[in-house]
Amino acid sequence: MRQQCRCKSKTSIQRGWNSRIKVWRCCLKELFQWRTQVNRNKQIRLTFALPDVILRTDASKDQWGGTLTILKTGTTEMLNGHWSCNWKLNWSNQREIAAILQVVRRIKENYSNLNLQALRIESDNAASICHYKVSVAIALAKMADHVLEEAEEISIQIGAGYISGKQNQIADHLSRLAEAGDYSIKDEYIQEVVFQMRIKPTIDVFANRCNRKMRRFCSLKEDRLSVKQDGLTIPWASELAYLHPTLALIQKCLNKIMEKKARVVMFTPFWPAQPWWPDLKRMTIKSMILGESQDLLTLGGRLKRRKRHLLPGSLIISLLEGNQEKNSTNMFLKGWDQNCIPKTVKLLDCCAYGGYADKELENSHNIGQILESNGKN
Repeated sequence: MRQQCRCKSKTSIQRGWNSRIKVWRCCLKELFQWRTQVNRNKQIRLTFALPDVILRTDASKDQWGGTLTILKTGTTEMLNGHWSCNWKLNWSNQREIAAILQVVRRIKENYSNLNLQALRIESDNAASICHYKVSVAIALAKMADHVLEEAEEISIQIGAGYISGKQNQIADHLSRLAEAGDYSIKDEYIQEVVFQMRIKPTIDVFANRCNRKMRRFCSLKEDRLSVKQDGLTIPWASELAYLHPTLALIQKCLNKIMEKKARVVMFTPFWPAQPWWPDLKRMTIKSMILGESQDLLTLGGRLKRRKRHLLPGSLIISLLEGNQEKNSTNMFLKGWDQNCIPKTVKLLDCCAYGGYADKELENSHNIGQILESNGKN
């Protein structure tokens, strides 16, 4: 538009505002560019649709987190990720908008089949909300435009609103998760789970001498009591390994289980929106819901000083096997209500134990729920 503005200004000075403009030849390029852009534009609705999804995000210097509430299904998905070296985020407002961009991309990848029409963004950062309502800062406008472009590709409207920090605690915890350190599952839950699932792990792969659950363990640091320093380097196929990895290591563990065709016991959060969830579901022989992680895990002093948080939501334990041929009829979670965690374990299928359930198992103090899946999703 620069050449057209110059042409208009010069004509108004020489001939007055009521005169006709003779367009310069150099302006034709700009006119054709605008014509092409208008033809590429997609039609949008003038009416505002009610939101189908509510998004709440938060960000820290090394992580981002968010909750995605899908109103059609009534489910809440938890999302978490780390900032890669490609992100150049120097202040908090940049990180907040980048977190929104990351979640919108997840919606584009995983939820395009739901035919969502409107998305409402809720954040406790007023600056990031203003970019989608009134004011736009020049330094952050480009990143905000990326969010709008991603939303335009999936034909979804975006609205924004401010919420207080108390209403955004889950997203705040997701952006400041305890990745590694002195946190572990309480011993009484481990003993009950081992009895309920009738398993006997032989080695704790990710532990230290303070929070280990088995006599044999692998430590992240050098320790004379540990079997080896790096648990990912030991063979898992020869024994039943006990895994409680961090979020960053879950996919690596699943890849090794598939590669080595190992049989392991693994603790993970109940987060179906994560990229590693389909692999976990495919390899699961049976699973058990343990309950809220805040009640099951203990956070050590070092992570408390760093102001890190435990995983929000529920924790599950799964018996996994890398041989996919044996998992054609597997047990898994379905129909679970996040707001109503059962206090008792109901064994629905005992095919893994020979087709029967011991009376001891039914009368014991139960802490979760075993559900089955016959392969029909």
